[in-house]
Amino acid sequence: MALGALTLTIKVNTVDKVLKRINQDNFATRYFLHESTQNFTVNIRHSVENSKGLQFDRHNVEIIQEVFPTATAAGITRSAYFVLRNSKTDNYDEAGYIGTAVADLLKVAGNMSDLTSWVS
Repeated sequence: MALGALTLTIKVNTVDKVLKRINQDNFATRYFLHESTQNFTVNIRHSVENSKGLQFDRHNVEIIQEVFPTATAAGITRSAYFVLRNSKTDNYDEAGYIGTAVADLLKVAGNMSDLTSWVS
């Protein structure tokens, strides 16, 4: 599975969710999966940002889970968002190392639980 493919697989609580690409234009792609109790959406966007006379490439990934309401429970929406921002003159491989560092930090056992428990 690669970004830009017709499908994108994400793992949610050890379960693979295979989302279909439903839109791709203007340096952005949207994937979507509808299930009987919930929806998943993944948005991938790329843009150029101008800040204080400098240009930056901005790459972001957003995952949204919408759990539908039932007769006994309210609906729930959850989302996670990641941004990698680098100078236009930066080496892409080198810039990717900082994104990998964030991903690795959040994969360490206990860190995600700490984050959602307001530990900083």
